[in-house]
Amino acid sequence: MSPRLAPLFALGLAACGYTVGAIRPAAGPRALRVAPIDERGIDVDAAAFVARAVRRRVAMGPSTSLEDEHPDAVLSVRLIEAQHALSPMADPRLRAPEYVAQIRLQATLSSTVGATQWRSPVVVGESAFMSMPGSIESLDGARRRALAQAAEQAADRLHALIVHAP
Repeated sequence: MSPRLAPLFALGLAACGYTVGAIRPAAGPRALRVAPIDERGIDVDAAAFVARAVRRRVAMGPSTSLEDEHPDAVLSVRLIEAQHALSPMADPRLRAPEYVAQIRLQATLSSTVGATQWRSPVVVGESAFMSMPGSIESLDGARRRALAQAAEQAADRLHALIVHAP
């Protein structure tokens, strides 16, 4: 590549969201302990889905690692809301209307002595599911699968914010 085109190429990549350099310092990934999920509602399924998704995402991340013994920081996640409702464009008169499961959460990154280092904005994860005619068990199964997918989406979005947190 021509030396003259290199800056133009880098500018084009930057416009697409790509960056050059490491996400975390060379010292390695940030070791996080994930505290139990703070959930004040009655949907224990959603809390379990969020706990699993957040722990999994922290463990899989190239810039974070899951550490319970000697963490660098503690990640506390609060499940604000887990709900499902008719999709905004759904027609409830149809035989199988579309619903949307939504999970809203917020996280705090604290030092190991409890000093708050960073607080996330509210993060939302959504997943659509259909209300097929049939037994209530099949509807509940579809709702639970959608909640699990919404939790995964919210955990991915939260992890992206954590990566760039101070």
